[in-house]
Amino acid sequence: MKRSLPELSVIVPVYNEAAHIARSLRIIADTLKSIAASFELIVVDDGSRDRTWEQL
Repeated sequence: MKRSLPELSVIVPVYNEAAHIARSLRIIADTLKSIAASFELIVVDDGSRDRTWEQL
């Protein structure tokens, strides 16, 4: 089965965002759903010292 590529890719850099990351990604995804048929979120944890990675 051939995998189709997303119409839109969004890179989201994060740093110490554990308290906010779930809500932020939900808002971003909801917004993208309204403007793109398919999309991907690429989240880059830039060395967070809190629980950001665990939240992802």
